[in-house]
Amino acid sequence: MKGEKRYKSALEQTFMGSIISMCAIMFGYGLTEISTIDIDTLTSEYHIHFSSSAAQGLLIGIMPFGGIFGAIFNKFLL
Repeated sequence: MKGEKRYKSALEQTFMGSIISMCAIMFGYGLTEISTIDIDTLTSEYHIHFSSSAAQGLLIGIMPFGGIFGAIFNKFLL
């Protein structure tokens, strides 16, 4: 098919699957690290004036949006 990239070997497919898996692991690790930060320290350090639960939800919710925008703009960078 026109415009479709086909991987020729099982080695390339394994390599791409490994990279995708490592990225998913790093994304989960980053979410875990952010969610373990003491929210009171974070709100005082960055002068966030929300309630603690809203600030923590905002902080954790921003990370997936960053991943989505990173995936979209990655096409333009390559």
